[in-house]
Amino acid sequence: MSKEMFIVRRLVLIAICASIIIVGKLIFLSIPNIEIVTFFLIIFAIIFSFKEACAIALIYTIVEIFLFTFSEQFYIWTFIVIVTSLVKKVFRENFQLWALYSGFFGLIFGTLSAIPFFLFYEYFSQNLPKETGRLTILAYIINGLPFDAIHMVGNYFIMLFLGKTVYNLFKKLTKQYFFENGD
Repeated sequence: MSKEMFIVRRLVLIAICASIIIVGKLIFLSIPNIEIVTFFLIIFAIIFSFKEACAIALIYTIVEIFLFTFSEQFYIWTFIVIVTSLVKKVFRENFQLWALYSGFFGLIFGTLSAIPFFLFYEYFSQNLPKETGRLTILAYIINGLPFDAIHMVGNYFIMLFLGKTVYNLFKKLTKQYFFENGD
C-alpha cells in the first residue's frame, strides 16, 4: 500500500470513528446521563495514536457544537483522550480498570463542566458579588452529584460489558482495513 493510500485510509477511519460517536450520542440522547461518547473516545484513544484520537475527539466536538450549540463541555472530550493516552500503557487491556476509569469520568463530569464557569465567572455574573462565585460553583457541582452518579454507573457498566468486545472488534477491523489484499 502506498503512503498516500495509507494516509487516506487513516483519514477515512478517523471520520468513520467520529461518525460512530455522533450516532451513539444521538441514540442515547433520550436517556438522561447515559452516554456512549466517553466509552468510544476511551476505546479509540487506546487503539489509535494520540493525534488520531485527538482528531476524532475534535471532529466529534465540532459536529456536537453544530448540532446542539456551544457548551461548557467543549474541552472535556479532548481531555478524556489526553488522559487516556497517558494511562493506556499502564492499564493495557485490563477492562475492569478501564471500567473504573470510565466511571470516574462520569463522576467528575459535572465538575469538569463547572471549570469554564469558574474560569469565566466574572464574565457570566457581572451583577453578582465576587464572593458568591465560589459558592455558586460549589452549589453547581453539589447539585449535579446525583446526575454524575448516574453518569458514573452508566459509564462503568457500558465499559465493563462492552469494552473488551468492542476493543477487540475495532483492533481486528483496523488491522484488516490496512492490510487487506496483501498490500
